[in-house]
Amino acid sequence: MPAERYVLENGDDETLALLWEKGWQNLQVYWQNERIAHLPDRQQLEKGESISLPDGSTLHISLEKSFLSSRLNLKQNETALSPADMPPEMMLGNVYGVLFFIAAFSLLAGIGAAFLDIRLLQSFGVGEWAIHFSLIFFLLGVLVRRRSTIALVIAIGVFVLDGMIETSFALNNGYGFPTMAILFRLILIVWVAQGFEAIRRLKEKEAAL
Repeated sequence: MPAERYVLENGDDETLALLWEKGWQNLQVYWQNERIAHLPDRQQLEKGESISLPDGSTLHISLEKSFLSSRLNLKQNETALSPADMPPEMMLGNVYGVLFFIAAFSLLAGIGAAFLDIRLLQSFGVGEWAIHFSLIFFLLGVLVRRRSTIALVIAIGVFVLDGMIETSFALNNGYGFPTMAILFRLILIVWVAQGFEAIRRLKEKEAAL
């Protein structure tokens, strides 16, 4: 279920939270972890809704549509609200979650190619090495969960090296330049790089306690 927290006029970034389901259905508004409003459908959001907040101010919620996407538009009285930064714990969880996912995917692919003799996987160069690859990413995921920046650097380096190997394999076997595969790895690198910021913020947060 998608969720966002919002910075209010008083600077309290943990007061207001919004949760909704796919298609902007069943949007719920929480104030100090207590639900104060429920907008059941997208049509209501598109029309806009005003909600009285416990502090006496008024929250205006509407769905702002563009050609490619839609996003929530919130105002407290006449002041526009901005989403709060994602908590560093969640940021880091997203990073090591991706590493664990890659480990699981590589393990299944390696088993399928090496032991189940799946020709499609073998045609892409997948073999028993993918099982060892999965173990590497599982270990990196564990280390990142423990806030290791060295593990982040290694993970990014592995993505770069793996992309170079796949490019060489594709060109040498007449498949052409693997544009989508390289783009996918670039996305993974950008995603994993968020771990540096998450670890820094976690350390600052703990130092302030």
